[in-house]
Amino acid sequence: MTDQEFYRISKVLADPRRFRVLQRIMGTGEEVSCQLLLKEFPIAPATMSHHLKELETAGVVESRFDGVCKYLVPRPEVIQGYERELVRRLGTKR
Repeated sequence: MTDQEFYRISKVLADPRRFRVLQRIMGTGEEVSCQLLLKEFPIAPATMSHHLKELETAGVVESRFDGVCKYLVPRPEVIQGYERELVRRLGTKR
């Protein structure tokens, strides 16, 4: 994992709202629609769009469109890679 990838994921995880959105997506293990997320999180659509874009840019979720509806899929392998890298960089043992 490059420094840029590591820091991008760290930044995504540091934002409390973005972290909760990611938790919601990861918790299902399946696709989650943007409309469902908007119902569950009381934030403006533009704000949600920004958060989802950041999650995608960090690589922790992927998206696909079906018409005008956006669906997000978790990428647990990226989070697991980040976890391994964090442990390595901190020099801790599990």
